[in-house]
Amino acid sequence: MKQITLFIVFFLVQNNAAYKAVVIVPVADLFAHPPNTTVDDIPVHTAQQSPTPCPRLHQLLFHEQITVTDEKGRYVCVHIPHLFYTITQSSTPQNTYWTLAKNIFPLSPHVHQQCTPYLPDTPSFTQKSITPKQSTITLTLPFYYTAREILFSVGTRFVIAEQTTSQYSVYVFNAQKKCIEKMTIPYSHAMLISPAQTAQEQRKKFVTLLKQWAHPPDGFIPYVWGGCSFTECYTGSFTKTDHAQSCHYTYNSQTQQIKGGFDCSGLIARAAQACNIAYFYKNTTTMTHNLKQKTAHDSIEEGDIIWIPGHVMVVADIKNHTLIESRSYGHGYGKVHEIALNNVFENIHTFNDLKTAYHHKKPLQHLDCFKKRRELFTQFKIFSLLD
Repeated sequence: MKQITLFIVFFLVQNNAAYKAVVIVPVADLFAHPPNTTVDDIPVHTAQQSPTPCPRLHQLLFHEQITVTDEKGRYVCVHIPHLFYTITQSSTPQNTYWTLAKNIFPLSPHVHQQCTPYLPDTPSFTQKSITPKQSTITLTLPFYYTAREILFSVGTRFVIAEQTTSQYSVYVFNAQKKCIEKMTIPYSHAMLISPAQTAQEQRKKFVTLLKQWAHPPDGFIPYVWGGCSFTECYTGSFTKTDHAQSCHYTYNSQTQQIKGGFDCSGLIARAAQACNIAYFYKNTTTMTHNLKQKTAHDSIEEGDIIWIPGHVMVVADIKNHTLIESRSYGHGYGKVHEIALNNVFENIHTFNDLKTAYHHKKPLQHLDCFKKRRELFTQFKIFSLLD
């Protein structure tokens, strides 16, 4: 294992000055405020009507760079550059969260300059930048780094040092030793981030990646409130009842202390950015204000996003009439899956049926896993992932 030593000078933050930092854990939970409970007690999901909703809003990944603006006990306030949301009272992009201080490593200006060739660029919505300056890969499958016993999530980016016919050699930041290491990753676990792609090629990669995540070889990816990561498949089950809102999967293994998984919007954001698509929208509402809505006369394409209040799905297979989504526990699913259109909406068997309903502004009856009617949506929207 080769290392590149960095002469890191620690510094104190004075006068609440903001500073750059890099995420040094595989997955870091983010919150609106420092939570009152321990991180290990944060659930996978709680019912939306719960008096104590799940505090997790988002997750960061290893190597993602952020700006720290405040400190409070064990927690730091961070601004993330690659996703934002908007609120009713303001159109100003919001991108501020709290996370454990141990999840990040401060980068002084000098160290940041030293690290630049070895740390991947984090996408930026302010610069509308998604393509890194360096030759970079992103993980499409979880990868276990044996030398340091770290399980990296899909979506994690690495700068390429060199590559052979079967694997990449990449740079990895080691905060404990304050150095840059090299690690090898097989081609089967990663995808080269290439700017030389047409919109059609990007869309195809996006759908292919989502299908891969919807059909892992063993188990499934669970639904996680605020989740934007995938480190392990899960094989357990939960009780499917009419009160499934209170049910969730139990994580038992040591590697799953941080709950890896996706919510509906996190799934789309992580897959889109992995495929070099300039998608920066944290939640479903923000997405509707920024993507191009299709007209009733436009054709529906694979990769299009279907919005219903509080939920989003991706058109996966036009021929076989399927969607990909991360559906929560209240409807008896609690996982990422590919699902037939007629199992999602009553009397909608094909995308032509959906287009007809869209054209005539007909309501959609949402179904749960028992084919039981749940919400009736008087409006729904279809968006193009790419202009």
